[in-house]
Amino acid sequence: TAPVEAAFGDLRVIGMAVVEGRALDAGDDAARAPVAVVSRALARRHWGARSPVGEQLRLAGAGDTVTWRTIVGVVSDVPHGNPLA
Repeated sequence: TAPVEAAFGDLRVIGMAVVEGRALDAGDDAARAPVAVVSRALARRHWGARSPVGEQLRLAGAGDTVTWRTIVGVVSDVPHGNPLA
């Protein structure tokens, strides 16, 4: 399974860009409905050519198998690890 990762702040700093929908923002807090942003690769793998924005998922890899989150955005893929390895 793919790891679940989170990034706070401006996604451009780590080379990511919103390609559909929106990024997470300060309004996405515990007082509101839970939301998520997924990578383009995850979106293609699970939704094919359909948009995942508005769909729901659970972050079982993060230990939360109960909370459903609504997808509000898709971000570009960023390679992890040593690109020369």
